[in-house]
Amino acid sequence: EPLTKKDTDTMFKVFGNQNTWNQKAVYVRLPNGTWTIGATHNVPHLSGSIKDNGGVIESDKLDVNAMNGNVGEKNNPLTAMTNKIDATGTNVYIENLKDTTIGNITAEEELVLDSKGDVTGAEGNEPNVSAGDATINADGNIGSEDNRLDTNVDNFHGTADDIYIDNHSPNIDISGVNADRLDVKTDGNVTGRDNTVHDIIVDAD
Repeated sequence: EPLTKKDTDTMFKVFGNQNTWNQKAVYVRLPNGTWTIGATHNVPHLSGSIKDNGGVIESDKLDVNAMNGNVGEKNNPLTAMTNKIDATGTNVYIENLKDTTIGNITAEEELVLDSKGDVTGAEGNEPNVSAGDATINADGNIGSEDNRLDTNVDNFHGTADDIYIDNHSPNIDISGVNADRLDVKTDGNVTGRDNTVHDIIVDAD
């Protein structure tokens, strides 16, 4: 895979200024410094939506980028069994069948993430979630007192045992939340409605 735009342009030129599955020979430098010969095509990654085909993606890390499209569909999310998720799309719909660590998920419009365990944010990747409208459902907790899920969202919905978020948008509307505890820190204003929560803590600037 080309590292830079210049590399991509060079590769495109070498393939006759067209994208083709016809392979060409290439020299490959291995991590130990040894050179070998390989073969490659130059058809780019998908530009558009990435849909679930009924299978489960199993990996240590899932990194999906749907340029100008969606990751999954609202009624047919991308299904995975992975430790860490990074994703970008107009809308992002993912179901993860275990505890979920979020590196960065960016959805221009809507994010729906369902996790069969806890949802936490990878430290140093803030914000972990950027979306106009974010729904996160966890069979465990979302964030923790010591490691809040770092967000930049306008609307938040979700279900979990306990929810701890640190939000950075000017305004956040929290609605349709079902949790034992909801603990929100935010840089802006907070509004909310239709929440079923036993214990609410809000720290708003």
